[in-house]
Amino acid sequence: MDLRVRARHLANAVGEGEHRDLLLRANVEDLAVGLFAGAANLITKSPSNPRWSITVVSNASGRLARLSRTKPHESARRTTDVRIQDASIGYAPYSDTLDAPGDRRRFCFYAAAQGIEFEVITQGTARRDVVFVAGTADITAWVDADPSVAIVYDIVDSYLALPRWSVKSLGRGVAKRLSGETSRLALSYRKAIEAMCVRANAVVCSTEEQRQTILSHNDNVHVILDHHGAEVRKHKRSYEPHHPFRLVWEGLPYTLPAFGEISGALERVGARHPLEVHIVTDAQFHRYAGRFQCQGTERFAQRYLARPRMHEWRVDTLAEVVTSCDLAVIPAVLDDPMFAGKPENRLLLFWRMGMPVIASATPAYKRAMAAAGLDMTCDDASSWERMLERYIADRKAREVAARRGCAFVEVAHSESRLVEQWDAVLASVGFDVGG
Repeated sequence: MDLRVRARHLANAVGEGEHRDLLLRANVEDLAVGLFAGAANLITKSPSNPRWSITVVSNASGRLARLSRTKPHESARRTTDVRIQDASIGYAPYSDTLDAPGDRRRFCFYAAAQGIEFEVITQGTARRDVVFVAGTADITAWVDADPSVAIVYDIVDSYLALPRWSVKSLGRGVAKRLSGETSRLALSYRKAIEAMCVRANAVVCSTEEQRQTILSHNDNVHVILDHHGAEVRKHKRSYEPHHPFRLVWEGLPYTLPAFGEISGALERVGARHPLEVHIVTDAQFHRYAGRFQCQGTERFAQRYLARPRMHEWRVDTLAEVVTSCDLAVIPAVLDDPMFAGKPENRLLLFWRMGMPVIASATPAYKRAMAAAGLDMTCDDASSWERMLERYIADRKAREVAARRGCAFVEVAHSESRLVEQWDAVLASVGFDVGG
């Protein structure tokens, strides 16, 4: 078999998840073995960060070339701890201005809490002691970062839950290259994410389901949820209902189609109890890849809701709008892996504000509800109708649910707990965080 064909076959096999060593039976010379490994590294486009190691062994079958995928996070791990205060730290952000929720609620929160200075960088060739790489950063560049740079890859969304050959999986890499979000074309963005997980010294994700998937690519995976300190500026005090009864939802515009799952339930309940549905989101958005087809959100929301009450999402007014309503709702498309794989961040945000919440029965929402001693998830339209009926009619039940949720989040997801989790990430890649 041609050398490059063999190398490509091996690279594809490992890319599909075969993590065991592969024995290539051949009576080969050391030079040929070296060329073979070099070809594999070239094909995976990582000449500066080889992902293959080569060993020649002998047994009864003859000489064998053992070609194995290396784990950069192991080879790059420091043997002696470096004080984080003495380290040079880079951050490849969600937004250059650091005002995106993914920046504010995650690494930037941690850096501010610990007094850590960092530099915003976008070039994968930049050299720092450690670089935190956000989920929307240019992973096609950072995957080849110098091995001396400790990489912490923060991936929040469940991209790896999508079917490998889905339109979203296949089209995402092309869209990101066309929009300028990546510097190189990744025909399979899923494989680019997998490669980034392999390269990273540590991976931070947001659900246990994500963690289990990523563990097949990296054995240093941490689950950390968002911090909501900037948004929680008011706490709900009164649970007396408004007339009409006010439901509230907040989130990114592209997740509004989830209301299609409960529109029938809302219509039926609304025929018996006058309802207002308040939507807190961006006034406009780019529907595709975050860069293409800009459109107004209100018109988009009207595809799923008859008369939505629209509020522009602002960090200084979010809590005021939310707490002026009676009940928060979080519908999800349960048969869509991206929807169903989302973490409980939005649920915790509402609970921090003292809001009772009904949510779709995703794994994360069910887990959080159970931990809080609540049963307020729905798996179909009829269960949504029953749950809405119950909590619209019962003021006391709303208050009890809100207080249980708030008490749970203040203990299980406190600011100090989040800081400890980020500290553990840095400690896992060889930095002394003190304490």
